[in-house]
Amino acid sequence: MNKLLISSIVFFHNAKQGLLSRPPHHERHMIIMRHGQGQHNVDQVYNSNPQHPNYKPSPLTKMGKEQVQESARKLLADGFTPLNIETIIVSPLQRAQETAEALVEAGLIRRDLIQTDARLGEILMGDREGMPYQDFRDQPWDHTHALDYEGETESQVNDRVTELCSQLIKNHQTGHVLLITHGTPAMEISQTYSNIRVPLTTGGTCVFPLDRIHQAHKGALSTPMEYQVVYTHKDRVEGDFAS
Repeated sequence: MNKLLISSIVFFHNAKQGLLSRPPHHERHMIIMRHGQGQHNVDQVYNSNPQHPNYKPSPLTKMGKEQVQESARKLLADGFTPLNIETIIVSPLQRAQETAEALVEAGLIRRDLIQTDARLGEILMGDREGMPYQDFRDQPWDHTHALDYEGETESQVNDRVTELCSQLIKNHQTGHVLLITHGTPAMEISQTYSNIRVPLTTGGTCVFPLDRIHQAHKGALSTPMEYQVVYTHKDRVEGDFAS
């Protein structure tokens, strides 16, 4: 079964035992959420850098808002609330900021706790900014030749998101942490802390136990990390898997 096409189901996969369950409430978690569907996903154009002359704002679509609301309902049902999500960091791009606002309206997080950090921004697409995916032979998620078009490499994205996560693990000792980001940064975080590259759909969520991340940082983690993925919908356009 292809997990990417499953609608409105929460998975909590125990890598050691192969079980599906809810996240244990006694643990703190890092929640990685990809923004809801943006207009650029529908238009299938690259959208990553507000400083680029070809950049155009990409607000959430109606479907994007519904995806975020569905994820919020699932997270609330699993015990995540405004009282225990104490740290919220958001990409500066419009679709991520609107995702955060939608989570406030859904009753999952507090607005006064929202912080913005550019390290959660989408992978920079250089000369491809604002251009259609179909103009290029490689797939939207393939950044192998990023330097050829003055883009950012996956390694560079990994460096910045890992730096941020390391600071969060060190400095935030209570409550859950929520990061609202984009497809490639989310995959880099999941790859770093679970050895599994999770391609989230728009509005999708990974949840990592913070204690396990701490063990990974100390080199004490010998098995793949448990993770949770919330897939919020089955109706999508191909562009949902990029940016």
